[in-house]
Amino acid sequence: MNTATKISIGVTMGIIFATALMFFSFMNGQYQNVGASVGVGNSYVSTSTDSTWDFAGGVIGNEKNLLGTTTTQQGILGSIVITTSTPAPLTIYDATTTNIALRNNVATSTLVLANMGVSVAAGTYTFDVRYKNGLIAVYSPSLGVASSTITFRNRE
Repeated sequence: MNTATKISIGVTMGIIFATALMFFSFMNGQYQNVGASVGVGNSYVSTSTDSTWDFAGGVIGNEKNLLGTTTTQQGILGSIVITTSTPAPLTIYDATTTNIALRNNVATSTLVLANMGVSVAAGTYTFDVRYKNGLIAVYSPSLGVASSTITFRNRE
């Protein structure tokens, strides 16, 4: 191998090394820190339901505001995981209240995001549906509420 070939190989290797160094230095700042394989801000919040769940009397049944506020908020209803089935239906509404007079007379039937009917089997029911107002969970006080976990991602 002559001197010119050695110099050519050395220059080529130097260029490859410098290019790789610049590429990895540039890419280092492109990714945000993640935890548990979920990007910051993309994680779901969850709440569990059972017979001791803190529901307040509402217009169409016992209700719970899952976001804890009557201020309009947007986000995604992720899933409902039924762990123990009961004969009670559970309905999730895109609203801050079940009182139609406080919702500018928007019909309740147009706000249903999820309706877990009577005696739904245990399992995970994925919705991934957007809500624009808030999340209200409603169940019949005479039938109780299934043991479940409701997941959602709020975008304030």
